[in-house]
Amino acid sequence: MNRSLLRAWASGQAFRLMAVVLILLAPWVAVAAAQPVTVRSRDGSVVTGEVDASTDEDFLCVRCTGPGILVFTRVAWDRIEAVEHRGRRMDAQQFSGIAGRMATPIPTVALSPAPVGPPGGQPALRIEGQPRRRVDRLEVEATVADWDADVENDGLEVRLQPLDRDGHVVPLRGTMTAELVVQRAGTPGLRAMFPQIGRWVRSVRPPDVGPYGAVYRLEFQRVHPDFDLGISWDGLLHVRLGVPGQGTLDVSVPVWLRAESPLRDRLQLYQNRRFLPAEPTGRWSSAPR
Repeated sequence: MNRSLLRAWASGQAFRLMAVVLILLAPWVAVAAAQPVTVRSRDGSVVTGEVDASTDEDFLCVRCTGPGILVFTRVAWDRIEAVEHRGRRMDAQQFSGIAGRMATPIPTVALSPAPVGPPGGQPALRIEGQPRRRVDRLEVEATVADWDADVENDGLEVRLQPLDRDGHVVPLRGTMTAELVVQRAGTPGLRAMFPQIGRWVRSVRPPDVGPYGAVYRLEFQRVHPDFDLGISWDGLLHVRLGVPGQGTLDVSVPVWLRAESPLRDRLQLYQNRRFLPAEPTGRWSSAPR
């Protein structure tokens, strides 16, 4: 065989071999580019995923992907306890210095369904992705409720309605934080006069949100309005809903803390209690008042 032809054949084989190697390595290069991190928040929650390009000076955005699944979680930098990456544990300030170099945008995948119909018909539909409905506002209703076997109310029943611009309920994934503030009579100082007597955090999942919103039970915590008669009849419930990729929505609503009952009102006036001796009450009956 001619030597020049042999060299050309050998170099062609080497080029083809290198191309095959690059093709085989391409998926591994893509995987290596996405560097997973584990974020631990001060409230104890943990999320693992990739740093998303939407990370900014206020929030660290972590992207979790899977077959048919894409979840974003935004964590405020000041709420981060630690970030773990490749066996190294860093605080928020340390990790913020390298987060920008690790951030990657969400990959865009176009779906092209096969054409349906006779040849020469309309071109096949090209789908670039289903847009998410954006939450425009939040509506909240709160009432006292009883959900066990004794006679006193157990807490607040809260109906959460995330709505789009047309007023339709939007099933979503997020985090609800609720805080209850009341007035305590005869207490000096603004903080003591208007204490926070409850704080709750609930995860909101799409299956929780029906046509009329999602309902959550928030059990009374340090204080029960039917046994601690020094607090006001009404309170203010502040609700914050954090939606990954969309920000937060805040609503404050008034709520009655004691069920309306003229007889119990008179009992409270004359005997400083709201329940008759024959009525069974739960653990709150022995709580300090």
